[in-house]
Amino acid sequence: MLAGCQPCFDAGGAYHGEWSGTVWLEGDYEGALEVTCPFSLVLEHGAEDSYPLNRMVMGAASFDWTCFLPDFLSLLIDYNSIEAPLGGYLDEDGRLHLGSGGCTGELFCVTLDIDAQGRDNDSDGLMDQCDGCLQARFQILNAVPVDVEASFSVGRAWGG
Repeated sequence: MLAGCQPCFDAGGAYHGEWSGTVWLEGDYEGALEVTCPFSLVLEHGAEDSYPLNRMVMGAASFDWTCFLPDFLSLLIDYNSIEAPLGGYLDEDGRLHLGSGGCTGELFCVTLDIDAQGRDNDSDGLMDQCDGCLQARFQILNAVPVDVEASFSVGRAWGG
């Protein structure tokens, strides 16, 4: 293994918290809305793998989209949770770079970019907290796209 290439912690696990930011609508419904909504990450990380595999992070981000979508859009889908697959990497200093892009069937598309700093607060080798910025675009059918720019903070969900 190359010296200095070991990640500073294992980022794998479930994390829950919230994001706060601006939601923008385009077209006839143009406008901006400031919101705070629940946010979760479930991450897989092979921290014990050899370099460069020990930098890869995969997982999913979950949004309660009834929190930020206008009623006319939220009525188009029967469920209230969006899960977006994620892939990316962890820097040597604990910085996470994650992204997603794609559609779930023909109904819904999401693109998501996350840039965050992870922290191991108790030095047990596991990431306990992650804070950063996210940008997302949600598209339902051919309806108006919804853009989100926000900061977020999530903490490890122990025992779950």
